[in-house]
Amino acid sequence: MRGFDPFPELRPERSGLSKGAFGLAVQLLTSPTGCNEDGRQLAARGPDGRAGIARMLRELKAAGFYWVITFRAPGGRIVSQSHLFDTPQHVAPDAVLPGPGAPGPGRPDVLKETRVGKPSLPTAEATEPPAEAAEPPAEPPAVDEEVRAAADLLHRVVRPEPRLRLGEAEALELAPLVVEWQRRGSTPEDLSRALLPSLPVPMYSAVAVLRYRLERKMPPVPGALPEPPAPAKPSYAECTSCHDPVPAPGTCGPCAGRTPRPVAIGGGSSVARTGAQRARTALRAARDAVPLAHCLTAALTPG
Repeated sequence: MRGFDPFPELRPERSGLSKGAFGLAVQLLTSPTGCNEDGRQLAARGPDGRAGIARMLRELKAAGFYWVITFRAPGGRIVSQSHLFDTPQHVAPDAVLPGPGAPGPGRPDVLKETRVGKPSLPTAEATEPPAEAAEPPAEPPAVDEEVRAAADLLHRVVRPEPRLRLGEAEALELAPLVVEWQRRGSTPEDLSRALLPSLPVPMYSAVAVLRYRLERKMPPVPGALPEPPAPAKPSYAECTSCHDPVPAPGTCGPCAGRTPRPVAIGGGSSVARTGAQRARTALRAARDAVPLAHCLTAALTPG
């Protein structure tokens, strides 16, 4: 099988072992059944020497892959047994008493060094929980009519902009904000002016953009703004009789008979036209009275 790794837990990337310790463990685990070699024989066959083999075994022991069990046999002899595993063990394995026949099984929570027997990992039947009866799917919660109408309104408002297309669940998520806009007196045109112009480029999340604008641009609550100031009173008044400007409302002094009426100067537009005509006539007469020779002499005389 392509990509199959028989010793995944021993990989240096997962176990933290050095490449030498990993190679030694793989060599021992793949040795033929019944092979019996000690550290001196391994050192004689490899380039690492006895010190290198001892260092690798200490590394495997510290990681929980290699165990050395020392016990006293029934005859009084002290026996040391070495156990090598392809998965780290946190509990010391049981001692295997030497004798005829196959050794008996150890504790069920300990994995033995054997190529035929209990697998390194628990079986699927032991790990999978018992299947429970499938529960019927929960019905979606009922949506308020006002929220549903607000979601439909939001769909209509953003329809002209393809980048703001929303799903049903997304529109229902933003609908409460639209409801609040409507309660504050906003119209669909107000929503369009707030949501559609000046969209970011590129558009990463239409829902996030719409939520930000609905929250940041929400109009104030009606009645929360202060009343506009009253218009300022005019700084002058007119006479109720002649409509001349007076310092205070009422009747001016001449109309009330308290002061004489001032003499009017000029006659309005007719006087202005007459005066302008007289001024033009005087200017033409003065221009015609100047001799031509005098004008030429004045022009040729150096300054």
